[in-house]
Amino acid sequence: MTTKRKKQARGVARMTGGLGEAREEMTKMLRNVQKRVDSMMPAAPRKGLKQLGQRVERVQKDLEKARKRVVKEAETRARRAWSSVGHRADTVVQSFVANLDIASKSDVDRLRKRIHDLELRVHKAVTHQTEHAA
Repeated sequence: MTTKRKKQARGVARMTGGLGEAREEMTKMLRNVQKRVDSMMPAAPRKGLKQLGQRVERVQKDLEKARKRVVKEAETRARRAWSSVGHRADTVVQSFVANLDIASKSDVDRLRKRIHDLELRVHKAVTHQTEHAA
């Protein structure tokens, strides 16, 4: 880009007051240039160029649809895979825990009560024997 064009572009950006507005201004300028070029071209090449542009746009839309489809399918497969992994992990952990011989809180409480009852019985039996022996 020549220095003169750079200065013009900077001037356009300053005049419009921002990048968004500068972009709009450049788009308008490009449309005007395209119209001038189109008016200078003979009808047959202009028609061919227009058709080519339409085909390119169609291909872009088709590619975008295909991309969205692929992304959606990949997300679905990933969700299914993680769900399957989670289910398998739950199954493995449940079977592992079931095979462990660990007392639950209620088991511990029940054993504590039984031990307490046995200690009372032993104490009563010992005191009863010492009374009869004396």
